[in-house]
Amino acid sequence: MTDQTSDFADDEVSLRPYFEAVWRHRQIVGATIGAAAIAFAIIALALYVMLPKERLASLGVRFTFEGAENNKYPNGTVFTANEVTSTPVLSDVYAGNDLQRYGSFRDFQQSLFVLQTSAALQQLDYDYQSKLSDTRLTSVDRDKLENEFMQKRDALRVPEYILTLHRRERFAEMPPTLVEKVLRDAVETWARQADVAKGAARPDVDIVSRDAFARAAANNDNFLIRIDILRTGAERLLDAMGELQRVSGARAVKTADNRTLSDELINVQNILKFDVEPMVGMARLANASPQDRAILSAYVTNQLARYRLDYEAATARAQSFQTSLREYMAQRGGRVEVAAQPAPSQALPGGPTGGAVPQLGDALIDRLMEMTAATQNSELLYRRDLTNKFIAASNDAATAAHEIGYYDALMKQLSAPPALGGAVGSDVLSQRFNTALDALNVAVDRIQKLYDAIAVQTLNPSRRLYQIAQPFRMQTVSAVAWPRVMFAFLLTLGIAFVAGIVGSLVREQRRRVDPTAKSASPGSRRAVSRVESGAGV
Repeated sequence: MTDQTSDFADDEVSLRPYFEAVWRHRQIVGATIGAAAIAFAIIALALYVMLPKERLASLGVRFTFEGAENNKYPNGTVFTANEVTSTPVLSDVYAGNDLQRYGSFRDFQQSLFVLQTSAALQQLDYDYQSKLSDTRLTSVDRDKLENEFMQKRDALRVPEYILTLHRRERFAEMPPTLVEKVLRDAVETWARQADVAKGAARPDVDIVSRDAFARAAANNDNFLIRIDILRTGAERLLDAMGELQRVSGARAVKTADNRTLSDELINVQNILKFDVEPMVGMARLANASPQDRAILSAYVTNQLARYRLDYEAATARAQSFQTSLREYMAQRGGRVEVAAQPAPSQALPGGPTGGAVPQLGDALIDRLMEMTAATQNSELLYRRDLTNKFIAASNDAATAAHEIGYYDALMKQLSAPPALGGAVGSDVLSQRFNTALDALNVAVDRIQKLYDAIAVQTLNPSRRLYQIAQPFRMQTVSAVAWPRVMFAFLLTLGIAFVAGIVGSLVREQRRRVDPTAKSASPGSRRAVSRVESGAGV
C-alpha cells in the first residue's frame, strides 16, 4: 500500500516550482513589461505626431431658385450641384484665400465634393432597402418595388446638398475659421458666376444695349443709313420686350419710378413711329450729292437682296417642317390640313415671288392638342419641337417679307426726285436725329432696370440663389485609432508578460544545470554561496 502511494505521488506534476521560479525572477518580468510599455508609448506618440490627421468639414446648402429640384436654372439652362466645385469657382476661392500655403490647387480641388441630402430621402432609402433585402421576393415583385422606389424618390426631389471638405496631409494645419470661410466662399462664388456669366436668375431674353446704336451715333455713314440703324435697333428692342412680356409675371412688375413693361413698349413704339420713321422722308428732302445717292442705292439694293435670300430660306424651312408634321400625323392615323396664308410682302411691289408663308391652321392646332393627351411624353416632345421650329421659320419668313416691302418702297422713294429740293436743312435733321437717339438710349437704360426687376421679382424672389440649410460642422479624425491602440497596448503587455515568464523559466533551468552559472539570479547566487560556505565549515 505504501509503495502504491509513493508511485502515485511520483506521477503527480506540481506547478509550484515554476511559480517559485517566476516569483524569484519577478524583477525581470516587471522590467520586461515596463520596457515594452515604454517602447509602445514612444512609438504610439510618434505615430500620432507624424501621421496626418483627417478633418471632415461640411456646410448644408439649399438652392432656392425656381427649377432647382428639376436641375434647371430659372432661364432654362441645365444646372448641376457639382458646379459649386467646378474649376472656375474653386480657382477664385483658392486664389482669394491664399490657399497655396496649405497645398496645391489640385489637392484642394480633389478634397471638395457635393452630396445630396434630405431626411425624407434617407428615410425612403432605409425603408426600401429593408424591403428589397427580402430574399423571398420574386423578380416581378422586385422590379415593381424598384419602380415604386424611383417614382417616390423623384417626387421627393429636394435641392438640398452638403458641401464637404475632406482634408489630409498638408491641409491639416488649416484653421477651422478659414475652413468655414472657404466653404462659404465656394457657394457664394458659384452664385455670383452663375448669375453674371450664365444669367441663371435672369429671363432668357437678349436685351438690346446702347451698343446697338453706337454706329448710328458715330456720324461716319450716310445720314439715311444712320436713320436705318436707329430703326433696326428700335425694332430689335421691341422684339426683346415682346419676349420679355411672355415671362410669367413680367407684366405686373414695376420699377422704382413706377414704370411697367407696357409703358416702355409704348414709349419705344412712339419713338419709332413719330421720330425715326418720319426722318426717312425728311432725308429725301435734304440736299444729297450724286455720290450719296449712289451709296444709298447700293445700300438699299444690298438689303433687298439679303432679305430676299432670308425669305426664301425661311419659307423652305417652314414648308419642310409643315411636310414633316403632316407625314407624322398621317402615320398616327390623323389627317390635318395646314392652311397657307399669303405673306404680307406679296401685296407689295417687288416682293418675293416664292410661295406663301406656311401658317398653322386651327385644325392642326386642335389635332395637336388631342394627340398631346393621347400619346407618350417622347412623342409629345417631338411634336412640340417640330411645331416650334415650324412657327419660328414662319415668323422669320414674315419678318423678311416685311423688310423686303420696306426697302422696296424706300428704293422707289430714292429713285424719285425731291419734291421741294432741299427745303429741309441738315441742322434740322441732325437735331431730330440726336433727339431720337437720346430717347432710345434712355429707353434702353430703363428697360435694363425693368429687366433686372423682373429677374428678381419673378425668377428669384429671395434675391439669392441659395441659403444655408445646415450650420458649419467640423470633425477631426486622427490617423491613430485609439480603441485599436488600447487593444494593441494590452496585447503588447501580454506578450511582454509571457516573454518575461519564459525568460525566468529559462534562467531557472540554467541555474539547476549549473548552479554557478552567471545566468542565475542574484538571490540564487547568494543561496549557493551560503551552501558552499556551510560545506567548507
